[in-house]
Amino acid sequence: MKTTESKTEIIVRYVYYCDICNKLAKTKCCKCGMDLCNKCVEKEIDTGGDYRGDCYCKTCWDLGKQYRISISILEDQIELLSDEYSEICKNERMTNKK
Repeated sequence: MKTTESKTEIIVRYVYYCDICNKLAKTKCCKCGMDLCNKCVEKEIDTGGDYRGDCYCKTCWDLGKQYRISISILEDQIELLSDEYSEICKNERMTNKK
């Protein structure tokens, strides 16, 4: 025997609006969590991948200048130390082969 059932479901969908201009938000500021539309994103860091990179509101981008400079310098130092570490390991391996 075949019967038919009717069912109604309530679907809740959250819609986010930009905290600056009240247009439909597409992302959040990665530092303060403010909802942002594409127009109000001050800076987006490209990750080179399929997903959207970190986005910043204008306030967070401006406040972070001094930190971004320091972070960049430290990242360069980390890379140099890592290269030095790799070189020492390669040299050690070569001396142990002999």
